[in-house]
Amino acid sequence: YKLDLPPDFKVHSVFFVCNLKPFYIDEEDPKRSVPERDPILQRAPSTKRAANRQMEEILRHKTNYLGESKKYQVKWIGEYNPNWEYAFRMKQRYPLEVKAYQETAGAEDGA
Repeated sequence: YKLDLPPDFKVHSVFFVCNLKPFYIDEEDPKRSVPERDPILQRAPSTKRAANRQMEEILRHKTNYLGESKKYQVKWIGEYNPNWEYAFRMKQRYPLEVKAYQETAGAEDGA
């Protein structure tokens, strides 16, 4: 089955039939059919919020098979955990910071 999910969901939209289970309402007590926990899926941060974040520093990067940066691990001001951002977005939004990081990372690799 293919689901029509919102574009900001970071979940594949195709589910195999063998992984799905039917849902049955509890006829005796309908309240038992209501889950007590929060949904497992988490929406990605809205692009408006993400665009307004201020970067503290780029911590490290991941490269593809050609040695080009694919993702950067970024520490944001006011956020505790760093997260991975795609290189093309970082180069668009923070070109000077990415260039400075690449220069220092290249100097460390060559040393």
